[in-house]
Amino acid sequence: MTTPEQEQGVYRRLTAQKQVDGVLLTDLRRDDPRPALLRELGLPAVVVGQPEWGGGLPAVSPDDEPAYTAAVRHLAELGHRLIAHAEGPQELLHAHRRRTAWEQTLRELGPPEAPELPGGFTPEGGAQATRQLLGSAKPPTAIVYGNDLAATAGLSVAQELGARVPDQLSLVGYDDAPLTRYSYPPLASARADARGWGEAAAHVLDAVVAKGVAEGVAEGVAEGVADHVRLPPAQFVPRASMGPAPRR
Repeated sequence: MTTPEQEQGVYRRLTAQKQVDGVLLTDLRRDDPRPALLRELGLPAVVVGQPEWGGGLPAVSPDDEPAYTAAVRHLAELGHRLIAHAEGPQELLHAHRRRTAWEQTLRELGPPEAPELPGGFTPEGGAQATRQLLGSAKPPTAIVYGNDLAATAGLSVAQELGARVPDQLSLVGYDDAPLTRYSYPPLASARADARGWGEAAAHVLDAVVAKGVAEGVAEGVAEGVADHVRLPPAQFVPRASMGPAPRR
């Protein structure tokens, strides 16, 4: 894993040696230095994320909030009152955005304050968070995870600990990885058009490289160059890992 300093050195070298025509910036972090650096270097770039994250760079914006909100609302409709969150790394802006969607939805719905634990985006993090949550004095009846890797590990840990899914515990992931359909039970998740995201981002970057940023459009890529393309939101996919809240 590279440090931020090493990564900045890579961009400087790529620019000086003219090895790339442009770059896509993903997984933006808090106070991410990359947008400002790329503007300084004059290297064409497109941010895959919210436009306010890019410091003026063109942005292609996937929206994960609606799917997160839909998952929490669906759990509440099933009677769940203690809906925990095994969150992704909070230095990543999209992980923080997902946690914010979970928090805001709970506030709107009015259930009691629920626990949140760092789960990262890894199986190890999801497993550890699940053990902590299920071993607490008042374990949740539902857990929303930052992604499917963490959720799949959480499902395995829940079964190991004897928590029946979904009879005693409901679980929700994110990303709709192929594995979610083949777990037992199949894992509820959120489906996004990753291929479409990549194509849109590449299209905008190609236009930026060829013409520079000209005229923005609100939806899609039209004539000229888009400085902000808003992509269709991810869709919540309910599956058998979700069920009615158990009676205590």
